Amino acid sequence: MFDWLKRQPGVTSSAATAGGGLDPLVARSEQLYERMTGAEEADLTVVVGPSGASSATFRGQAFWTMTCAVIGWRVGQRPMERRRLMIRRRGQRGELDAFRSQLKPYSVFRIKARLLDEPDSEPQALLEQVLGEETGDAELAALAHEQQQPVFHDDADLGRFEFDRRLNWYSRSLPWDGSTAKLNLTADDKGQISSALNVAKELWKAQAAWSEKVGKFAAAQLVSLKNDSWLDSGEAPLTESDFAGKVQMESVIVDPDGACEFWLKDGGLFAGHSILVRGSVSDGLLDADCRLNQGRDTR
Repeated sequence: MFDWLKRQPGVTSSAATAGGGLDPLVARSEQLYERMTGAEEADLTVVVGPSGASSATFRGQAFWTMTCAVIGWRVGQRPMERRRLMIRRRGQRGELDAFRSQLKPYSVFRIKARLLDEPDSEPQALLEQVLGEETGDAELAALAHEQQQPVFHDDADLGRFEFDRRLNWYSRSLPWDGSTAKLNLTADDKGQISSALNVAKELWKAQAAWSEKVGKFAAAQLVSLKNDSWLDSGEAPLTESDFAGKVQMESVIVDPDGACEFWLKDGGLFAGHSILVRGSVSDGLLDADCRLNQGRDTR
């Protein structure tokens, strides 16, 4: 639980460590690209996943990396695979934007790529060329259609949740302490949400207490940041009580292991940034920070 407390800084970090070596994440990426480069080239037909393609870079790198998760694919005329396949390509941002504009969610494309399918690992493919849209593969077209149909989970206490394939969670808006908040339940490896749902029910039964607890915790952690760096001209320093009175619950994310993220509207404290408080029912609240369009999408 709480692996997010130990996460690498990711795309916002430098590619080099203080000791002059490669960041471990970058080193693993380099090793993966070496293995993909040595793989055989193949013609694949793929169904693009719900997130489409995205690109990112590490600070200090001269190139960008595009990734695109595929939810169904086949090599040549072989049987269809429903394992996830991750397509990757490096290049300049403009070049990759051209690929991203083609690889839209649920589209079916023929590509030429170097396929790396190693035991006990998610298959990877180094994209060489997009050959064109595929319109004659009925099986992959049926999969693309199936994956766009809505999926619901009905709960006797909290009502109907709709599955968001892009974020792998079930979501609905619910009353929360006199207002409304979105509840997002992350599915486990089997696609189930029973564990997250049980935790959410505990939160919602004691929502007034949790609302107060989260607001006070955020205030205790962040009021000094507000007073030191975010006061408007002529604005008086805030007390913790002032701070807690301004924030409002926007969404709650519950993971299968019981970890919770409470996303708060900042009430103008940080010019529209979101406030994130993390913890769990069993361990209490652990940390809080202020974010601008970072972390998981809570909309």
